[in-house]
Amino acid sequence: MAEKKGVGHAYNVDFLNVVFAASSLFLFLSVIWMVWDDFDREWKNTQRRFAQLEYQVTQAQREQAVRSVDRNKIAQLEAQRKQAEQNIAANRKKVDELQDQLKDADNKVFRATLDYNYMKATYDQDRYDFETTREADPKSSATAKKQKIAEDEAKRLAAMGE
Repeated sequence: MAEKKGVGHAYNVDFLNVVFAASSLFLFLSVIWMVWDDFDREWKNTQRRFAQLEYQVTQAQREQAVRSVDRNKIAQLEAQRKQAEQNIAANRKKVDELQDQLKDADNKVFRATLDYNYMKATYDQDRYDFETTREADPKSSATAKKQKIAEDEAKRLAAMGE
């Protein structure tokens, strides 16, 4: 009787390598053939010719449209465009002048606001000084003097606020 091989030797590795290589080569060639066959279908060539014809028709229509353009109308539109650009330039000068005037007015308002705030702060300080002096000595001449200063500043502040 023939000698029985162990479990690890139940197959021939060299033979399996040859089978694997042959099947891999067959699969590779069949994939290449499938891709080429899919690419080279008859209707795809028809489709390519139709796309080319469609492109040529569109080009012919474009050329006809270019030839049919009214040159006088284009010249008229160009003149209108130049006139509009001149109007824009003239209006730009007016806009710049108005923006400069607005900037000057904003500066004046800002300055007046600052002057008012400074006057208000001075008034508040003098009013506080007067009130503390009046609390300390209501009959002194300094109290009357400070009251007069506070009242004058209140009048100027009211005049600025109008």
